[in-house]
Formats: sequence, structure tokens, C-alpha cells
Amino acid sequence: MSISERLFEVTTGMREQANAYVAKATAMTEQAADTARDSVAEAARKVEQVNTPVETLAAAGHKLNALTHDAAERMLEQQISFIKGFVGEGAERLRMLAKAADLQSAMNQQMAYFDATRERLARDARGAMGILGDAGREAGKLATTTYSQLMTLPQRKAQAGASTGAKARKPATRARKSVKAKVRKTA
Repeated sequence: MSISERLFEVTTGMREQANAYVAKATAMTEQAADTARDSVAEAARKVEQVNTPVETLAAAGHKLNALTHDAAERMLEQQISFIKGFVGEGAERLRMLAKAADLQSAMNQQMAYFDATRERLARDARGAMGILGDAGREAGKLATTTYSQLMTLPQRKAQAGASTGAKARKPATRARKSVKAKVRKTA
């Protein structure tokens, strides 16, 4: 065998080794790229999962805002009615005092009017409590509904993930811990 044949043989072997390294590096690069793509796709899926609870909470916040706005409006109307009644009764009491012939008749008229005043105040208080009760019940329903929607999201997501063929992550950390624990127990 001549030197040129030997050089050809050695360079051919080196080329084969280089090609094998290139093939191995290409396979490792493709595997790394696939892993990176899978990781990015998983991250995108998790980001999308966060969107649904945010939408649910934003919708609940909007509904709560509308509910409190309505309750505040109704309470203001109730207060306006209360003030009008208070002013109207005050004016009526003053008229009765002006028309009274003596102090005894003025006192009797004022005492007779106390029942009407007490009834009006009780009616206004019941109206205000009704408004607050309605608002409280509506807020409770909203909280219950929102909680229910938020708690069913993981189930819907798990069902959606199963139907799309999403891979479940393995609890690798727990497996390692249990192996370490077994090794420690035997040592």
C-alpha cells in the first residue's frame, strides 16, 4: 500500500467520522429545536389559559360595577324621597301651628301627626333596607356564579387538552425524590 493510498484511506475515514459527527449534531439540533418548539407551544397554551379567568373576572367586575351603580342610584332616589317627605312634613307642621287657635290645639295636632311621621320613616327605612338587601343578594349570586365559572375552567381546560392531544407533563421531580428517598433508606 502506497502513501497516497494510505492518505486516501485515512482522509476517507476522517470524512466518514466528520459526516457522522455532522449527522449527530444535526439530529441533536433538530431534537433541541423540537423540544424548544414544544416548550414554546406549551407556554402559549398556558398564556391562553390565563386569558379565560381574566375574562371571567373582568366580566364579573363589570357586572358588580353595574350592580353597585344601580343600588347607589336607587339609594339616592330613596334619600331624595326621604328628604322631600321630611321637608313636606315640616311645612305641614308649620301650617298646623299657624292655624292653631291655642297651644293645646297645636300640641294635639302635632301629636296626631306623629303617627303619620313614624309610618313614613318606617316605610323609608324598609325601602332602604330592601335596596341594600337586593344589592347584597345580587352580589352574592354574582360571587357564586363567578366562583363556579372559575372552578369549572380547569375541568374544561383538561377536557379541551385531552381532546386536542396535548401531552401531560410527568412529575419528574417527585420520581427523583422518591428514588433519592429509597437510596437513603437502603444506605
